[in-house]
Amino acid sequence: MAVAVHAANGWQGLAEACTTLAQTGRYQQTRVLLSDGLVRYACAPWQAQLRNHQEDCALAMLQFDDVYGAQASADWHFDFSQDAPGATRLSVAIPQSLLDMLRGRCAGTLPPVTSIATAFTSALRSHRQRLADQAWLIHWEADRVSLGSWNLDGWNRVHSQQISLPTPQALLAFFRRELKLLGLAATAEAPVQVYLHAPGLAGTAGLAATDLRLVVLESALPIIDGHSA
Repeated sequence: MAVAVHAANGWQGLAEACTTLAQTGRYQQTRVLLSDGLVRYACAPWQAQLRNHQEDCALAMLQFDDVYGAQASADWHFDFSQDAPGATRLSVAIPQSLLDMLRGRCAGTLPPVTSIATAFTSALRSHRQRLADQAWLIHWEADRVSLGSWNLDGWNRVHSQQISLPTPQALLAFFRRELKLLGLAATAEAPVQVYLHAPGLAGTAGLAATDLRLVVLESALPIIDGHSA
């Protein structure tokens, strides 16, 4: 079930969805998948001097405040991708008020909430075993694109942008522009490894590009339309 939610109205759509789902009585557990529009990603370089998760979060909060303004991180919950020690991880920030509602009011209404995940990291986790050691992942939603790259040292770039790209061709053109802005090049002689995860985007079957070593990933995730949870 896809639900459009917004912080401005206290996540009212989510509260209503919890009530609706509870009335059906058909579910034994609840898994929540958050649109990337509700999430903030960043690369979190490994810091050997940090001793525990709390110190990792403190540093991520400082980096968040540098981008979004002083004390902005106070309203967000931080976690990290599971990568090897020494590797740069993804920092994943979710609005604290949304998390509190999912764990509190919704948890009291719905069957047990067994997982809360984000779209980009879920696509990554679903296919992690088949991904190359150095590559890009592009995750497409109806009004947003998230992309990130990694190598043996971990994550080196992550970016999520609200933008409408209704065709695979428009999506790949956007990606090539992003590469150029980063000073990177994709050519037929040196193609870039790219994994595309785009549930709901028509025309991806058989998609190919001479400058990209492109793999279209199948998805068991629901189609996300807008800022959904």
